[in-house]
Amino acid sequence: MPESPPPPHDFTDHKQHMKWQVEREKYSSTVPMIPQDLSQGSHSKSVSSTVLHRAMSNPLVPVGMIATVGCLIGMLNATIKRKPEKAQLFMRGRCLAQGLTVAALIGGAMLFGLKPDGIGTTTHSAVSKLKGENNHVMADDEQETYKLWRVRKTIMQWFRIPFCFNETVHEQMCHDRGYLVTQEELDQTLDEFKEMFGDRPSERKPARSDLTILVAHNDDPTDQMFVFFPEDTKIGIKTIKAICQQMQEQTITRAIIVVQNGMTPSAKQAIADMAPKYILEHFLESELMVNITEHELVPEHVVMTSDEKAELLARYKLKDTQLPRIQLSDPVARYFGLKRGQVVKIVRPSETAGRYITYRLVV
Repeated sequence: MPESPPPPHDFTDHKQHMKWQVEREKYSSTVPMIPQDLSQGSHSKSVSSTVLHRAMSNPLVPVGMIATVGCLIGMLNATIKRKPEKAQLFMRGRCLAQGLTVAALIGGAMLFGLKPDGIGTTTHSAVSKLKGENNHVMADDEQETYKLWRVRKTIMQWFRIPFCFNETVHEQMCHDRGYLVTQEELDQTLDEFKEMFGDRPSERKPARSDLTILVAHNDDPTDQMFVFFPEDTKIGIKTIKAICQQMQEQTITRAIIVVQNGMTPSAKQAIADMAPKYILEHFLESELMVNITEHELVPEHVVMTSDEKAELLARYKLKDTQLPRIQLSDPVARYFGLKRGQVVKIVRPSETAGRYITYRLVV
């Protein structure tokens, strides 16, 4: 590559200056242009600022800068007072402080990925790192979106799933908890969920509060139930109070809370203290990824009404305490939202009788 022509010694000589400019233009035309990647150019400023910020974050940098300034002031003071020995001492200290500052800057920059072979390597590695982080965020968003869709779909199936069967006609849609849910909400696909709520949870698209569900009872439209998706990773008493405040404003007494990583002991105690005025159920997201009633090993469960329970006890001349029991904490009992004292009919297939029916009391 040709060397750049040296500038003229005397810029006041017009002819010499013009000749130098012509030679300079010829040199510029012979130097090959370095192509720039537009995709990296958009990151160059952010990468440079990130490198500088990382370098300045080294705590030794301000110490070295302060020591440099202090030594410079001391050297000037000693020079004014004509003390050459002290001035020389301060000058050596200034050199050491400057060396410390430069070393601290290089060390801080290398934490970001600076290589000995130049800044270009830093830019490429930083851009690659940023792209990797973006890909990681996109993967997390996809996973989180799928999880929210599955959880919401499972909850919708709670309120309305088929459990009455007829061999000659289509399945009759019955209400597990007796709340109205549209067929469109039950059949919502992942793509439809993304179109309605978004697919960037990291950017609050959707925000968890956007997934709140409000359903009305089939027999009494004034009997409504909330399903909340709080933003907090772990639910505390503050969130419980906010939920109860919203329920009080809309005169709603039942709600389901979908939590990410559990609840604090004080929050659990607050839920217990608010019963029976407010009935709050809480489930982990991991518990709602799959509808357990659709598993082949889970038999059909039918919640009996008070009249059906009384007829059952009268037919077999039993007290309810004589029935087999099912715990209130049983996953299926939680799925149906059962209360103590209710009776559930369990229908199992039988090789001899066709089906086998048992009854269990919720305790």
